[in-house]
Amino acid sequence: MKSLYITCIMILALLIMPVSGQGEGKDSALSAISLAETKIKEMLELGFSVNYANGTLNEAKLLFSQGKYAAAESLAGYVDVIKQKAIETDELIDYAEEKIYNASSKGIDLSEARDLFNEAAAAFEIENYDEAQRLLYQVINKID
Repeated sequence: MKSLYITCIMILALLIMPVSGQGEGKDSALSAISLAETKIKEMLELGFSVNYANGTLNEAKLLFSQGKYAAAESLAGYVDVIKQKAIETDELIDYAEEKIYNASSKGIDLSEARDLFNEAAAAFEIENYDEAQRLLYQVINKID
């Protein structure tokens, strides 16, 4: 699913942005790639998996090597989106854990919420942040 998403973003970038020749487009793409590398290092420091972000960066580098600077820049910029989704999902996990903990002291049946939480945690581990967030919102709604 992530590969399809990256492919769609690449196609969109190719359609929207003209292919640059040299100069500013190339420099801008290099800057975006460098920034993406920094974002990945930050993700590692935060303890997140980075396979998805690395795959996205590698696709950006491939586009750059083909002279498709605008598309490379666009795709490299998507690494920050991945990082932000990872952070948002991690915070949502903390919130759902707190909701489960507080509800458990009230004697509420949490078996379904815990199952959903475990599915969300598994989705988070494989960097499927959208699915993890969807499941976490279900957990929260079950408790509320």
